[in-house]
Amino acid sequence: MRTNAEAQFWRQIQDVDTEQPDDFFYRVDSLMGVRTIRRDTLLRPRRWDTGDRHPHVELLAADERRAPHQAIFRLSFWRTFKDGLQDWRTRASEHPMVLMRVPRGTVHRSLEGWTFAEDDHLPGRAELIWKVGGVEEDSSDFHVGGVLLEHVEVFDAITGRWEPWHASAATVADSARLTASGWSSIAIDTRQGGAGMAYWQVVPEFAHRPADCRYWCLITLDENMPGTLGGENAALTRVMWHLLPGPLRELAHCLAGVLTVTPTRDRVWTEQLDISWVQDKAPWPAFFRRAPEPRLFLERRIQLSQEEVARLIREAGLISARPEYKRTIWREPS
Repeated sequence: MRTNAEAQFWRQIQDVDTEQPDDFFYRVDSLMGVRTIRRDTLLRPRRWDTGDRHPHVELLAADERRAPHQAIFRLSFWRTFKDGLQDWRTRASEHPMVLMRVPRGTVHRSLEGWTFAEDDHLPGRAELIWKVGGVEEDSSDFHVGGVLLEHVEVFDAITGRWEPWHASAATVADSARLTASGWSSIAIDTRQGGAGMAYWQVVPEFAHRPADCRYWCLITLDENMPGTLGGENAALTRVMWHLLPGPLRELAHCLAGVLTVTPTRDRVWTEQLDISWVQDKAPWPAFFRRAPEPRLFLERRIQLSQEEVARLIREAGLISARPEYKRTIWREPS
């Protein structure tokens, strides 16, 4: 069932003029795919003759003729904004997707000498760009050349406008994106992912329930770090030991909770934890032994509803939880 937030989002999209200029090619990639592209300076054609490949008639014929030391590379675009928008809307119902466009002239100049043809599986709608090249041109399954990202624009679903690649929220790295929205970074060492960076932000308790915490500390891993925060009590405890005496010292004297956030595909997985402090009794008089430090405990709990979690994430400004990226977390009460 469509939620209010989702319906509002698509109403905004429908207000955009679908009669966009016809001198652009359009492309739809997953948010995770865009994060992979972002680590480079080019939008690169991918090698077609290995792994899972679409059975294009022209490419199948070229595959029979190519020599062992040759490879086939391809890159596809939608020819119109309308087709790109339709593809984006369809695929965004399952995964977080990003809609992009590139001037056709730029693509032709960047891939001069390549074959530009109609996609035989999407006649009249999609452009299939390909060539046969040397295997030595292959770099991690991608061609060494391509279209410079500085020529790519990204569609901003909130404003309904096109933004330069490097100015788009969808293409900015976590290190810049989260910091700009009020998150702070901290080093973390997890059992699953090893050493890397996490980001944290404190959001005041909004329900004002005396029995519940007064603050929530939200923690999420950097996108480049493998693994998740689920079940990482030891790593989270070390992080909280670092934060509580310093930037979060106000949390050490009141009820507080920790919410780990793991954006993945079309959901935001969360784990809710209580912070509790225990002051041990010294077994010897103080002049024999220094009084022990308080001990920090993180205990799992299930308290917040899905709507409350969504509100916390929105207030924390986690852009990955916007409707077009993470729709499930925006489900509203019926």
